[in-house]
Amino acid sequence: MASRSHPIVIFLDRNSFLLYQDFLPNVWQFPFPEDLVRHLEVINKDQLVELIFSFLKTNKIAPTSLIIILSDSVVFQKDFAPIQQGSPQGLADQEKEIQQFLENVPFEYSMAKVIGGTRIAATNKELLENIILPFRKLGCILEGVVPSFVYDGKIDFSQGLTPDSAKAILQNPDLLRMGNMLVGQKEVEVKKEPVDDKGHSDSLKEKPKNTMQIVLAVIFVFLVIVLAVVYFAMGNSDDTPMPSNTNGSQSSKLPVSALTPIQSGLTPTIDVMPTKTIVASPSAILSDIKTTIVVNSETEAVGNILKRRLEQLGLSVTLSVAATTNPARSSILFSKTIDSQVRQKVTDEVRKILIDVSVDESQSLEDLSISIVVGAAL
Repeated sequence: MASRSHPIVIFLDRNSFLLYQDFLPNVWQFPFPEDLVRHLEVINKDQLVELIFSFLKTNKIAPTSLIIILSDSVVFQKDFAPIQQGSPQGLADQEKEIQQFLENVPFEYSMAKVIGGTRIAATNKELLENIILPFRKLGCILEGVVPSFVYDGKIDFSQGLTPDSAKAILQNPDLLRMGNMLVGQKEVEVKKEPVDDKGHSDSLKEKPKNTMQIVLAVIFVFLVIVLAVVYFAMGNSDDTPMPSNTNGSQSSKLPVSALTPIQSGLTPTIDVMPTKTIVASPSAILSDIKTTIVVNSETEAVGNILKRRLEQLGLSVTLSVAATTNPARSSILFSKTIDSQVRQKVTDEVRKILIDVSVDESQSLEDLSISIVVGAAL
């Protein structure tokens, strides 16, 4: 590891990452919004990078070295039997198992490494790259990406990342070097189907095309049959004798009853809603709603993320940094004049960022106002 002051340690979990730096007052959490990261897959790369970079700038993170620890929830792993020394067959069998494992990892791009000779670990490389990018923009240098199981028996990650566990990581450089997935990465071997003399693979490629041609042909034949039936039906109706008038000659006019169905079929139907039931769309009054987000120094970064998301809905949002400690649980208070549709929309958006949130109505809030308190337990 390069010798750098105030190194950053990140603990990457399925729904967030925890960040430690020795001069920060506490370990800080960056939760992944569900519309940006879901099931370890990145949905919106640009917005994720922008939010993380804003998080780093807001919390005045200094450029330094960066270490990422991967929790078990973001790592796919497999154990192998030890290979006997000087056994080329055992080595070949293990390599085959490794390739089968990598091909079954459900990511388009994977970062993988065999660790300790008996276990392989893999994770989503795309997610890692988009988390690392804002740190690089800040000027940080990535030193290592290590699965947490490397520290089994030495560091307890049951509480995620704590100041004690982060210090223990920095005090064990040998384990960091041994488990560093940036070195000795395994690549997925892409295997192509062999092409025999009869062009077997080509025939497999043409099969979807031939199937589509058959489907189109069936549809075409069906349409021809329908047109033929309609044509003959119309021909039979033309042979029907016209009604006669009193002089015995055919009438030039059809009976009124024969015209009625056609005319009624052409008559448009317009549903008119009574004026008194028309209600203004909730989005039309969002800009009039005064929204306040109350945070403290530890939750200010999360509050900024939440502020930007609510402003995208059209709300007018103010961030208030309190000197006191916020309650453990986050809360949303609506004034009685906020309708149910707006309440639901705001609640859904807040719960994408804050997991445990209570929702209530306050009689003391002024009209068209919302108060959100970001609790310590994000």
